[in-house]
Amino acid sequence: MNTSYSLIACGVLTLLMTTGCGGGGGGGPASDPRRPETLIYLSPDQQQLMAAPDDQSVMSKTLSATPFTEISHFAVSPDGEYVAYIADQDVAGQMDLYVAEIDGDAPIKLSQLSQAHADVADFKWAPDSSKLAFRADDGSIDDRLRLYSVNVDGSGLFEASNLSIFISSVFIDHQYQWSPNSHYLAWVLDDPTYRQLSLWCNDTRNQAQSASTQWLHFVGDQTNEEIVSFKFSPNSQYVAFRTDDFSNGDNQYIIAAVPSDGGTASFMATGPAGTSVQIMDYTWSPDSNLLAQGVHGFPDSNLQVGINIFDVPNRLSTRIATTGEFGELRWAHHSNKLAVVAGYDVGTGLASNETSLIVYDSAVGSLDDLNHDLATNEVLSEDEYLWSPDDSQIVYKSKPVGSETAYVVTSNGQSDAQALNVPGNPSIEALNWSPDGSRISLLSLDESTAFHPGNWRIYDNQGQAIWASADIFTFDSSQQLKWASDMTRAVYSASAGTSDNDSLHVVKLDDLQSNELVSAALTDPAFDYAEESLVEEPQ
Repeated sequence: MNTSYSLIACGVLTLLMTTGCGGGGGGGPASDPRRPETLIYLSPDQQQLMAAPDDQSVMSKTLSATPFTEISHFAVSPDGEYVAYIADQDVAGQMDLYVAEIDGDAPIKLSQLSQAHADVADFKWAPDSSKLAFRADDGSIDDRLRLYSVNVDGSGLFEASNLSIFISSVFIDHQYQWSPNSHYLAWVLDDPTYRQLSLWCNDTRNQAQSASTQWLHFVGDQTNEEIVSFKFSPNSQYVAFRTDDFSNGDNQYIIAAVPSDGGTASFMATGPAGTSVQIMDYTWSPDSNLLAQGVHGFPDSNLQVGINIFDVPNRLSTRIATTGEFGELRWAHHSNKLAVVAGYDVGTGLASNETSLIVYDSAVGSLDDLNHDLATNEVLSEDEYLWSPDDSQIVYKSKPVGSETAYVVTSNGQSDAQALNVPGNPSIEALNWSPDGSRISLLSLDESTAFHPGNWRIYDNQGQAIWASADIFTFDSSQQLKWASDMTRAVYSASAGTSDNDSLHVVKLDDLQSNELVSAALTDPAFDYAEESLVEEPQ
């Protein structure tokens, strides 16, 4: 079903659409010789953080300086050169933050905090890998969480939440984010004494507290509001946030945007739905000019469910579709095209009980219906659909009666959707694209059998099956497959159940041979993959 109709978005600034290069990948794996990339994982006894090459060319390496008894999280930096982790490496039972160079020396401790018993709760890498933000409790009886920023070399540690206006009872909410340019750190402060939440932002380039910290928005009990979520614009200039208003009994959600360096919040109008709306989802376009909004109206929500596009520079809102229920709103990576699964009929322009995968192109104001013709009682998954890296294709999942199926389709609607053939009547998890868009991976599993046995499967971008793993148990720890950046390999986790050690396996994409790489403790995450190599570059 590939139907295209023009939608004239009155008052919306027509934006120039920028398209990605290529036509769905197809470059495929590179040829050896190559410098192996590096797997980061836990030793089977969960007491060491390990690194191993993805081709078994050299021995595994221990990254943690000494054994620990507990580790709560680890993650490779975005540039692939470091791994950060939280563990009780120095003092048993005290969780600190460490960072290690993957091909370097012993790790360094980043959480050099003055207060005793200050356990690190979580951390987030800055996108440029130059620093990390982390939350740690202050050692008090009620374990109040504070927010810190620190450079990757351990310098520049400062408390982002150290403001003189704070009273002793405040907590830093789990919502904290780096801006895409790594300059700003935004966070929500929760004051349970006065039932107040406020949104703040630090310019981490300036560690003078009074100069770096900006108050962005405040809500309190007297206004019956609460900050629900916030999102930086891709250009890092704005923070959009959602608040709910309990005063009318309908939990009215509203959206506003505020400059990330401080200023006046601009509340987003909501077009035909007026002001009495619930904004259930919102997301920025790649160029930061548009905010897509999933809208529920009230008191009669059946009349006002739909998708709005808000033009931020011109402050204009347009309803692009009045729908039944809808899924997550997802912009393309490089162009202002929006995909969503929704109960909407492109042909009639009306809400429908049948779900469709629709793509809105803001450059020309068109809506395309891309999915295959659905069978009776077949529905599309509202959240499992992904743009290819170059935006030329979308992979999505449907749910016929008694099974699940995946399809791939061109995003311009010029060809029919192709089914990815999966034997049996499986459930499908972990749909994903390879970095170059030439491959699609998924995990098929049998939920009717104990331990949910299943297989990892790889397809080309036309939907043709290429490879399938041997049967594995598909616990949560087994539901992870990652691609090498050079597309020569894919690595996946496999649980052994209770009979043996869990393990990581590699499949070479040139000859489709698969073998076990290392035994590993499969936690969450099971492993991470870094471009940095343990093997020296040839001179």
